[in-house]
Amino acid sequence: MRFLEDHADSHGVATRLKRQCANFVCNNHAMENLKDSKPRGHRQGVGIVLSSKAGEVLVARRNDMENQWQFPQGGIDGGETPVEAMYREMQEELGIGKSHVSILAVTNKPMRYNFVESIVDADGLTRKYLGQELLFFLVEFLGCDGMIDVKGVEEPEFDCWSWVDYWKPVELIVDFKRAAYQQALSELEPFMNRKGTVIA
Repeated sequence: MRFLEDHADSHGVATRLKRQCANFVCNNHAMENLKDSKPRGHRQGVGIVLSSKAGEVLVARRNDMENQWQFPQGGIDGGETPVEAMYREMQEELGIGKSHVSILAVTNKPMRYNFVESIVDADGLTRKYLGQELLFFLVEFLGCDGMIDVKGVEEPEFDCWSWVDYWKPVELIVDFKRAAYQQALSELEPFMNRKGTVIA
């Protein structure tokens, strides 16, 4: 992973990340085509570390669990690149379009965690997967706070959101995701509040 001082366009980033994550995407597509209900590895997806101009990051509170805060995240659909999935999830969960953000960095590899038996699982993910592995994107928010709308999206997953200190999400996140958050934030921290786009 290297940092570019100039502003490469988003399509260039997506092309390079598609090459970097070819196996990641192919494995995800193959797993989606399996029909059995037994655990079959880890679901592949993206996590979004949205940063403010003040150097804080966004966390949102889930509407299906009591006082559970996390980064926006979601699975990669068949045929999507990680960048495309990140932009889609950001729009679906926060109501933010890609014209209002700038990619600063992405983790070199997915961060993995396993599900626990007590997890609330309305989507049935625990019946299909052992856990998830997420590529985390550090994305600078260029808009104003009023553009963020977790309740006005088509299928809300959160009921509120907040800017917090960079390391606060490690304290807030559920135990089984904590190591993944710690690892992702450690890798992304050097790129906070820098301008440009990271490519592989």
